[in-house]
Amino acid sequence: MDTGDEDTAADEASTAPDPLVARWAEAATVDDILLPLLDDESPYVRCTAATYLLRYGMAERAVAVLEEIAGDDALGAAASTADTALSSWKSRQEDYAEAT
Repeated sequence: MDTGDEDTAADEASTAPDPLVARWAEAATVDDILLPLLDDESPYVRCTAATYLLRYGMAERAVAVLEEIAGDDALGAAASTADTALSSWKSRQEDYAEAT
């Protein structure tokens, strides 16, 4: 079964900025809103905030949070989501490095 079109659609959806977060970026408030969420007790909240922060120039802290979540198999879907976000981000970084 060829999943090329499905994979492309999934990649596009995972890299498309959320309109609300894009407005925060325009207003230069992304870090004010999302950085505190990296300390939330919910791994899902931390994972989501970190994933957005990867896109807005705060990769160092975001990667650390995602690696922590991804490394804890007890977190189930949150760990899997964090691992996927990291893999996707690292792949884009490699693609960018190759293109420059």
